[in-house]
Amino acid sequence: MQTNRRKLFVCLINNSLTQGFHGKSQMTNSGSIVFA
Repeated sequence: MQTNRRKLFVCLINNSLTQGFHGKSQMTNSGSIVFA
């Protein structure tokens, strides 16, 4: 249960971060900078 919850949380955070940084910087395509 906790693992699924964490997966969903990470997905949400990743989506919001990628959307926010998409227009500002296009350095990464896979979004590795978010979890560097």
